[in-house]
Amino acid sequence: MEKIIKYLWIFVAVSGSFGMLVNLPYDTWEQAYLKEVHQIQLVPLKRIDATNRYIEAIESGKEDLSQGIKPSPPKKYYRDIKYQSVKRIGRLYIYDDYPEHDTTAQPEEKKYQKPLYRRDKDNPYILHKVY
Repeated sequence: MEKIIKYLWIFVAVSGSFGMLVNLPYDTWEQAYLKEVHQIQLVPLKRIDATNRYIEAIESGKEDLSQGIKPSPPKKYYRDIKYQSVKRIGRLYIYDDYPEHDTTAQPEEKKYQKPLYRRDKDNPYILHKVY
């Protein structure tokens, strides 16, 4: 009976030590894992986007149809979609088109031309209004 307890404690100590060693670089592995998961989740979205772009090219006459319509879009219609631009609603992934197509985007204007306040020379916590 004592040998079983001894071997059980040795097994627990070895497996605990191994578990601690495995989890040391957890931050690095977590980032790599999440990057891979995001790439896997974006595959259907990239395919749908490429298909839509291929259909638009066919409708606008930019694609040569003498060989017929291909069942899957050519590689030139696939584009790299960043995971940050994708919104997740439940199990559905939605993304707005890239800002390259956005015509409403305007450069930011400066809110003011001169400083509104200046710090006191003796006490940096006191602000003086500039007139």
